[in-house]
Order: sequence, then C-alpha cells, then structure tokens
Amino acid sequence: MPTNDELSRSVELFWRVSRGLSSIWKKKFEQQLSNTQAYILIHLDSKGPQKITNLAEVLDITPGAISSISDKLIAAGLIVRCRDEVDRRVVYLDITPKGKKMLKEIKEEARIVVNKCFNGLPEEDIHHLIRIYETILINIDKYRRE
Repeated sequence: MPTNDELSRSVELFWRVSRGLSSIWKKKFEQQLSNTQAYILIHLDSKGPQKITNLAEVLDITPGAISSISDKLIAAGLIVRCRDEVDRRVVYLDITPKGKKMLKEIKEEARIVVNKCFNGLPEEDIHHLIRIYETILINIDKYRRE
C-alpha cells in the first residue's frame, strides 16, 4: 500500500496533468466545443441515441445542465432531439452527420495533441495508466454507491 505522501504526490500530479490537458483543450478546441460538449458528441457517437437523464448520469452533471448544453449543440446542428417510436413522451439526443464530421476532425487534432503530451512514454506505461485509471474509476463507483 502506498504511503500517504505517495498518494498525496500522485493526486497532486494527477491534478496538474488534468489541468494542463484541460488548458491545452481550451486553447485548441474551445472555440469549437467545450469539454462537456465534446464528450456528449463522443458518447452519442459511440453509444447511439441517449436520454438526457442517461447522459447526465454518465457525465455526473444535472439533467438541466445537459438540456442547456444540448440546446447549444442542437442550435449548431451537431445533435438532434428524436422521440421514441413506441412512447412519444420519451426524448433522445442523437448525433447528426455534421456532428460526426466535427467530432472526426477534433479527434484527429486531439490525437496529435495527446501524442505530443504522452511523448516518450513506453507502450507498457500507457497500459499501466489505462489499468490504473480503470481501477480508480471502479473504486469511485463503489465509493458513490456506499
């Protein structure tokens, strides 16, 4: 088990990395999409149409915040609202072809940025990072359910 000093140092470094990547994102992409808007597009692209409540849960923000963000994405033509075929009261959000195109462009640019930021890390270390983040996310989910 790591010492408290080691855990504190790892948390400090995590926050610095997170803030650094966030800062780069804002400078590079904020004129196009915020982090949250981009994540909504990514999620809709990979998972298909989603209810606002589902997106809110995944992003850990309120359904009202998702509604506000989605209004902006709808106005930009990047997503649409669509009704359930069986229960017309149920509304889903879905990505549009324009949204997919923008997401593809942003993912390509983000890939370049990530490659620069992770430059010099051996593949084995990347695998360790993935394993570590997955474990931490599992622990976070357990903590939230307690």
